[in-house]
Amino acid sequence: MTGCAVAALAAAALSFNVTMLKVTGFIIGFTSIVPQLILPLAASLAEPSKRGKVIGVIMSGLLIGILLSRTISGFVGQHLGWRGMFWIAAGLSL
Repeated sequence: MTGCAVAALAAAALSFNVTMLKVTGFIIGFTSIVPQLILPLAASLAEPSKRGKVIGVIMSGLLIGILLSRTISGFVGQHLGWRGMFWIAAGLSL
């Protein structure tokens, strides 16, 4: 799933028309469930007494990441253009 997300992000950065960007955007959205797959995996691996704390830490990280990503992407988009953020996201996902 992560490999598909990386490929879709790179394809979005290389988009040459709006239709290609829409298609890659759909694929990016479809493959963006990877962080949500980590949550049940971590919950199943955690000891029962620590399961709530593990879930809380992961959910806090996800929500903080959502808030920071919007801020950072705006800054990067302003300075490097919209393609730059797709390249950075692909690199981070890889």
